[in-house]
Amino acid sequence: MQIAFLLLFISLIGMITIVGKKMEFVKKRNVTLLEGENSSPLLFDVKRLEDIFMRSVKKYGYAILFIVLRLYIRYANLLKRKSLELAKKIEDRLKKSKFLPGTEVKTEKEYRVNKYLKMISEYQVKIRKMREKIREEERVE
Repeated sequence: MQIAFLLLFISLIGMITIVGKKMEFVKKRNVTLLEGENSSPLLFDVKRLEDIFMRSVKKYGYAILFIVLRLYIRYANLLKRKSLELAKKIEDRLKKSKFLPGTEVKTEKEYRVNKYLKMISEYQVKIRKMREKIREEERVE
């Protein structure tokens, strides 16, 4: 099994060197490519191959650029959101620990009491208005 792999890799390396040498000759223009009936199917048009390669590079380049920009925008928004959340958490912690000057920390009980007192004062206002309406109706009759 190891011998088969060794022979396979040696033959691949040999083919690559043969093709590489032919490409050097073509680049140096030492070998002319035959056209027409006598042309070999193994010889290829270098200019056509280069055009195909450049088109594919441009196409995939635009696709990769689009993907990179899209990921950049998504991660920029994510980082912005997370940094704002972190800044808010830090500010809340500083308020709780009374490190910021001029901040008074209210506990949840104080918030509940304030809500309760606010609700009672609203009911008192509503009751007062209802009494005034009743008194006005009694005077009219």
